Amino acid sequence: MVWTYNHPNADPEARPGLPDDLPPDIMVKRFFAKQYQWPPWVTGELSLSELEWLPILESAADDAQEAISEIERDRAEREARQKNRY
Repeated sequence: MVWTYNHPNADPEARPGLPDDLPPDIMVKRFFAKQYQWPPWVTGELSLSELEWLPILESAADDAQEAISEIERDRAEREARQKNRY
C-alpha cells in the first residue's frame, strides 16, 4: 500500500504512514540490494555514509567512460580522414 502512494502525483495526505518499527535505513538498504543485486548482509555491513557514495561513484564512472568513448571516437574519425587524404 505504501508504494502505491510513492508516485510523484499522489496526494500526500492519502499516503499511509510507515510502520513505527521500520528501521530508518531499510529503504536505503532495499534500494542498494535491488539496484546492485546485493544480498542483505552486504548492505548491512556498509554504513549509510558509505552507501551514499555509491551512486555518486557510479555516475562519475559513467561520465568518465563517456568522455573516453568520445575521445576514442574522435581519434578514429581523424585517422579515417587522414587515410582518405592519401
